[in-house]
Amino acid sequence: MRSTKGTSKEERIPFTIGIERLRIESSVGVFDFEKKTKQDIFVSAKLFFINSKIHIDSLQSSLDYDSLCNTIKGVVGERHYETIENLAYCIAKKLKEVSRAMRISIQIDKPLAAQKNNAQNIFVSVTV
Repeated sequence: MRSTKGTSKEERIPFTIGIERLRIESSVGVFDFEKKTKQDIFVSAKLFFINSKIHIDSLQSSLDYDSLCNTIKGVVGERHYETIENLAYCIAKKLKEVSRAMRISIQIDKPLAAQKNNAQNIFVSVTV
């Protein structure tokens, strides 16, 4: 039998936090009308972690979901973005900074572009 006495190594458990289709009014696009009129986009995020404290049932060892959503909204509201590719990248970088996730995937759906092109959905996905 192997003894673990005296070791402080904690189990590192992979887990994901997800936000799906957060609706945000945004200023994004290259056309004049997109620069003058805000449009809805949907932002989805997956934050990938390996955590040794997931076994602790405490908010202090977790992330505040409201804070994550507010971070996304803050990046979107900072300025006008020409492309949703750049916006997705900026959101991912900011979330990585505030959450310390190992990897973050962002998907932005742009319903106006989908409607204009008679598509069910048009989106961009970025992983950092």
